[in-house]
Amino acid sequence: MSLYGSMRTGVSGMNAQSNRLGTVAENIANANTTGYKRASTEFSSMILPSGGGNYNSGGVETQVRYSISQQGGFSYTTSGSDLAIDGQGFFIVEGAAGSSYLTRAGSFVPDKNGDLVNTAGYKLLGYPFTNSDPTVVVNGFDGLVPVNVKGSGLKAEATTQATFGVNLPSFADAKGVGVANVSPADNTAYSIYTKKLTVSSQEAGLGMVYTDIYYTKLDDNKWEVTVFENYTGTPSSFPYDLSTGSGIVSASTVLEFDPVTGAILSGNPVLVPDPSDPVIYDFSDISQQVSGTGSAQGIEFAWNLPSDAPLVDTAGGELPASANDPASVAHQKSRLSGYAGFPANMQLDVYFSRTGPTTWEVTAYDPALAAAGGFPYGAAGDPPLATMTLTFDPATGNLVGGGSLSVPLPSGDTLPLDFSQSVSLPDGTPGWTDKIVGSLNLPASAPAVVPYVLGTTPADNLPSSVFNEKSSMVVYDKLGLPVQLDFFYTKGEQGRWEVTVFNHADASPTSGTFPYGLPGSPPLATTVLEFDALGNLVSNGILDVPVPGGETVRVDMSSTGQIGYEFSPGRADVNGMAPSKISGFEIASDGTVFMKYGDGSLDPAYRIALANVQSPDRLRPETGNVYSQSADSGVIVTGFPENGAFGNIRSRTLENSNVDIANELTSMIESQRNYTANSKVFQTASDLLDVLVNLKR
Repeated sequence: MSLYGSMRTGVSGMNAQSNRLGTVAENIANANTTGYKRASTEFSSMILPSGGGNYNSGGVETQVRYSISQQGGFSYTTSGSDLAIDGQGFFIVEGAAGSSYLTRAGSFVPDKNGDLVNTAGYKLLGYPFTNSDPTVVVNGFDGLVPVNVKGSGLKAEATTQATFGVNLPSFADAKGVGVANVSPADNTAYSIYTKKLTVSSQEAGLGMVYTDIYYTKLDDNKWEVTVFENYTGTPSSFPYDLSTGSGIVSASTVLEFDPVTGAILSGNPVLVPDPSDPVIYDFSDISQQVSGTGSAQGIEFAWNLPSDAPLVDTAGGELPASANDPASVAHQKSRLSGYAGFPANMQLDVYFSRTGPTTWEVTAYDPALAAAGGFPYGAAGDPPLATMTLTFDPATGNLVGGGSLSVPLPSGDTLPLDFSQSVSLPDGTPGWTDKIVGSLNLPASAPAVVPYVLGTTPADNLPSSVFNEKSSMVVYDKLGLPVQLDFFYTKGEQGRWEVTVFNHADASPTSGTFPYGLPGSPPLATTVLEFDALGNLVSNGILDVPVPGGETVRVDMSSTGQIGYEFSPGRADVNGMAPSKISGFEIASDGTVFMKYGDGSLDPAYRIALANVQSPDRLRPETGNVYSQSADSGVIVTGFPENGAFGNIRSRTLENSNVDIANELTSMIESQRNYTANSKVFQTASDLLDVLVNLKR
């Protein structure tokens, strides 16, 4: 054993205990430092090679570790800018030189500029609310700015949304005599629609069947599609007779469209008006054209052209429809009229003639050129608008030739007719149902249908207008000025109430109500609320009101009811605000910093971001109780409080240091004892070395 080695080992032990004592001293000194994380000294032995009967003593080395991931306890304060993180994550702060760091020390106070700064002078960073909610940059600090809570100036905000419900007495006397401008699904004499397509068909030896298809815009991106199927042999209109045995059946659906793509978002696009004699009407391919007036995509007929239908008897003098001759015959004729996505009205006669055992001819003509009985269209022998031969597989009945026919219309437009899904099977084959597929574009720019109660009602805005009830609501324009809206409720028939809104500033100075402005001038908005037998609102509960000098306010009246109780307005909740000064701020648990105004309203200004690394205990401590990324800590990931693994923020709370004084005092005593023992090793080796030197003397 080397005496020098023993001395080196003793010195190594004393140095190690000195390091341990240093971390203990630092922990005790920072026992009251907000967010401080305890440091500890870990020991690792150093072994030197030994051989034979000789032993070389090694030593010990130390490594300082920080329990950064260990959360401290909480203490509570009265300052709203004192923040603590309950869970994982670090505040992102900025130093004087502009560098970003991580910290758990949340003792922030506003400085002279209003920036939130902690005790060490680091500024709290967050994402500002600009035109939309802030978006976090996951792998960096781009977009972060100092959180500033300085209150200055005035702020006004226009109202955009309101919730307003009332009870309308079911026993009130009706002031109107029906409802006008209702959709086709209501099937009244006052039903209106946006566009219409009629498909009338007649098979040889059978009566005419009329199908009226109505497309009605109810609201932005919302269309009603209603089908009336009429087997009476004569055309009909509103109101259709839907009584049992009348020969007319109906089905309706409401489709909502994506305002950007025009695709269907919700609603059942498949209708079967008569399950006993089913014909399917499939509107799955309908879209809403975002701009323009709408354009045709075509109509698809998935029909069974019966394989047992009589052939055109050419030997007996009959001719197919394409011959355009008085002797032309067809097994079936269809007339298309009305809207097909074109600006002008469209009319087309389409004939289906069985020309061979496996072939059918489809021919289209302009009805304006038809003779008294149909053929000829124009002069005999004139060519049709378009013609095509469909060829079917005799074994399966599936189409094997032909399919799509582009028909040039007299208006100059082209209408595609698609028969690619049609078949040729014996008439009445089980399992087969005829289908009409309407793949049209509906014009998004079309005006919505606005119902109103018939009679002299508020919607007419005349001095003689009558109503049942009235209430008012205050909203704010773009300058923050209050605007009083007057709501009038007028009972019609069948459990429907007209709701009409006027600007109170336009009211007649003599009556205080009608007329608002000039007699007959339109109200700001009107709609008709419809209730079921139990008094529940079933339609038209949303009303868009353009406020003079302000925004369009979407008023949600879905809580309105009609029961046997007196008229009672509910609470009106509106956003927006009158001009108000900033009086303070509030910080929510998700990190949102709200500016608080004198009227008590809160406006989001910033959202505090948090950051974390894969190994927090290996972050590099810096002056001021902050941390920076090291090679061993892993990359920094940024997010918002309460999202993913990040904790939530507690306002009026500080995180204490995680130092336990009792443990530190115990460690101090252990370090002192071990230091003394190591010094004895050094001293003993030194004494033995003196003896060895004296032997020579």
